[in-house]
Amino acid sequence: IDMSAFLSEVDNRQTPARISPGEDLSGPELRQIVMDKWKYPLEIRIHRRRDAFGKMTIWLQVMWKHLWEQSFPMSEDEYNAQLDAVAWYLSDWGLSDFVRQEIKDTTQNPGLTVNGGARTVLIPLALSADQIKMMYDNTD
Repeated sequence: IDMSAFLSEVDNRQTPARISPGEDLSGPELRQIVMDKWKYPLEIRIHRRRDAFGKMTIWLQVMWKHLWEQSFPMSEDEYNAQLDAVAWYLSDWGLSDFVRQEIKDTTQNPGLTVNGGARTVLIPLALSADQIKMMYDNTD
């Protein structure tokens, strides 16, 4: 097995093709896009994780929790501030149009499973090592 070809294919699958920055994304627009897709103001966050090969990857994570739940851990002001921050980063990274389209096109749905687990929607964000280091200065 040619591992270099395999690793290259893994990288290609994690890198969205032909990303154009588009108009800046705002917190209220991000909230509306999510509500149009899933009918609830779901929690959105930027999430980092290492893949199976130890490479740091950054994702937009759509959680199963939403603002209208009594147990939601944020006030509406905190929720809006978080959406504003996420939208700012996505715009700064030139991923606004990519995220708009990915949310619209995904067939995944966040929610609770029958066994008591939870499903999130993960959208891979193609960031350079420098962009990742700027956000997480202890990342290699």
